[in-house]
Amino acid sequence: MSAYCFPVYNAYCAECAEGDGPHDYADDAAEWAANHNAENHNEDDRTDADYDHYKESLRDQQ
Repeated sequence: MSAYCFPVYNAYCAECAEGDGPHDYADDAAEWAANHNAENHNEDDRTDADYDHYKESLRDQQ
């Protein structure tokens, strides 16, 4: 069997010093972060244009 490498993703909030992961998919980590922000920081969840742009940039990297 050959060695291989695969990415894992972690979500972390430095302000709260808490996080979640590892996740196999970037979208799962981004979802945790968006939900955390919506619940704890009065920030919009995944409904704004900046988040949509972020998700598109992740797809472009894959």
